Amino acid sequence: MKRQFVDGEQRIGSDEKLSKIEVVENRSSEPTVSDLVDGGVHLVKVACLGAEANDRAIDGTVPSALSLFELIRAILPSASIHFNYCIDPQWVLRQYAPRRLRQCPITFVVGSRHLDALRSAVPPPLAANVRCVGVPLPFAYGTHHAKLSLFESEDGRALHVVVGTANLVPEDWGAKTQAFYHARGKFAMAAKKAKGDAVAVTANAIVSSGGTTTTALTSAVAAETAFVEQQSVTASTSTEGRQQQRFRDDLVAYLRAAYPPSAGEVHRTVQFWVERIEQADFSHIKDRIVASVPGRFQRSATDGAASCRFGHLRLRRLLSEAFSAEERQRHKTFVGQFSSVGSLGARPEAWLCDEFLTSLSGGRSMISASSLKLIYPSVENVRRSLEGYAAGLSLPYSSQTHQKQTYLKQFLHQWRSDRLKRHFQLAHFPPQMTKIG
Repeated sequence: MKRQFVDGEQRIGSDEKLSKIEVVENRSSEPTVSDLVDGGVHLVKVACLGAEANDRAIDGTVPSALSLFELIRAILPSASIHFNYCIDPQWVLRQYAPRRLRQCPITFVVGSRHLDALRSAVPPPLAANVRCVGVPLPFAYGTHHAKLSLFESEDGRALHVVVGTANLVPEDWGAKTQAFYHARGKFAMAAKKAKGDAVAVTANAIVSSGGTTTTALTSAVAAETAFVEQQSVTASTSTEGRQQQRFRDDLVAYLRAAYPPSAGEVHRTVQFWVERIEQADFSHIKDRIVASVPGRFQRSATDGAASCRFGHLRLRRLLSEAFSAEERQRHKTFVGQFSSVGSLGARPEAWLCDEFLTSLSGGRSMISASSLKLIYPSVENVRRSLEGYAAGLSLPYSSQTHQKQTYLKQFLHQWRSDRLKRHFQLAHFPPQMTKIG
């Protein structure tokens, strides 16, 4: 059974283990933007697990885990938009602190079937600045399963992109192993304002004190040089800079495809954010976005690339570009992790060990099925998790579907996280990994 939209209440069962799942809004700390890895992944904080599971690793390989409250407090957004499957608006709005942040424009985007429930759950005092929009789906069995948030910082200097794994509900942010990717793009106008402020301060210093003239002029030259460098990066988007903005282009391509003009209101809402994204500089981000959009895609002889814009075929293409044929031959193990299972075909060769495994390998063929390792929780994993059996609501896989593909058991492996002390906190994120050697 797929978990349904929740309004203001926490609907995860009556098991006594729920007492462990309190989401602690750590107001004693003052997170800043420097706590966020730019172009990196954070685990989501689970307060009841303690420091070992949440603090930055001694060797620096694992950043500190952060709660949604800490993420928002670090960014201090003046406007934000959240795309998700399941949203508890009352809980989300409580994460906006200080209180002034709740008065800024906040938009929630969900599938159209969940729109009425979402709107009715928004607290009336905040309804004026909270906007809820629905996404029409082209298929009756489809879902709007995006996990994306965009924030414009309060100082107007940057746009923050957060691609996560969690629904915007307290149990997802407090009882499971979740993660989010964060990237920050500076606006060109922010650099111009910084340059103008620096020159103004310099002029005042020259007038007020002749003894500081040399230092002030030096600062002015440094500010001017920094601004020229920033301008050159921004201007380069029309030439070789396009190659440096691939992350930004990936994000814009997804938003335009997932929320086209035919989608109506949600398209108009998203278009504002597309324009803001295009004004931000993400040239320092080398990561790529592999997104999925609903639709039927066929590869044609004239435009084979069209079918490779999204989904696992997109992953295949990017891996083939990132690694040489010789390097791809050295990849021996391919790991997939997921929280739901659909129909994969009557035989492993129907899709799993054919199309999917080929994409994980970057286009290689004739790969041994034994190289594919899939991670999915067992019944015992669920029973011993923080939520107990209630956690199974987040793991849809019907027995009827399984009876048609029992071969899947030979690929399944259990989740373990002894190093980060998260063994009993179910993983709800779907990374795909390749092991060399």
